[in-house]
Amino acid sequence: MKSLSADNSDNAELTRYLLGEMSEAEQTELEVRYFGDPQLFAELCAWRSNLFDEYVGGGLSPSMRLRFEAAIENSWIMNERIRFAETLQAAVERRGTTATSHSARRSLRSFTTNHRKLILEAALLLMMLAAARVILRIFF
Repeated sequence: MKSLSADNSDNAELTRYLLGEMSEAEQTELEVRYFGDPQLFAELCAWRSNLFDEYVGGGLSPSMRLRFEAAIENSWIMNERIRFAETLQAAVERRGTTATSHSARRSLRSFTTNHRKLILEAALLLMMLAAARVILRIFF
């Protein structure tokens, strides 16, 4: 898997997808690819988790943070995910940890690593709910 640095240009395509910066045709092409390639889908999910962790932990560069915040404004799903990540981070901090923000981010990454299957299932469920919402909005 590629490095999960928020500024890594190798992940530019995934970042553009996750932040809603692709055209509809580009989105469709990437979706066809990642639904057909479990490794790419896992990489996409891991990259998404990393972006959220870096955002909540204050680790994104100023330009990436602006792009991320612009995407948040357009997505209720991203807002919910941010609230979850912030709540999780606050709970970790309330448990009396005296760790630095780097250690807190590492513990979030450890959590995502240990519960990858559950997170992937939740991500898939969220995508299915989002697709259902779009379909309902189109037809109703």
